[in-house]
Amino acid sequence: RSTHLALKSFSPTFFPCWRLLRHPSFTMPALAAMKMTREGKVARRVEEDNIRAQYVDDAKSYQMTSMRTAWFDANEKRQTERRHRIEQMHNKEELIQANRELVLQRRARLREFLTDEAIMYEQQLNAIGLAFTSDV
Repeated sequence: RSTHLALKSFSPTFFPCWRLLRHPSFTMPALAAMKMTREGKVARRVEEDNIRAQYVDDAKSYQMTSMRTAWFDANEKRQTERRHRIEQMHNKEELIQANRELVLQRRARLREFLTDEAIMYEQQLNAIGLAFTSDV
């Protein structure tokens, strides 16, 4: 003989959570232990409310965790973009400074080359006797 309750013997008015009777843990001894007195109904209602409250607390906790995770991901993305912009700015500054140094070096070498060229040209003119006086 099966100890499970038959669903036909209970109506929704007698046992409001009649769908729970399909669960294998609801056997005849288990149901007999739950007296349907006023105190039993109140106790069952309190237990159901506690379970619902726990579900709500868990849902809120999961939602807060989800919100924190989303904030952290967004913050990490912003920080990465900010670091990238700062790095690009530093690279740009370095390139500008390197370009200035290169221009100064080229000007100095060009000045030196033209000075050496002028001295060599003057020496060649002196060698053939066509020298001119310089006021330098």
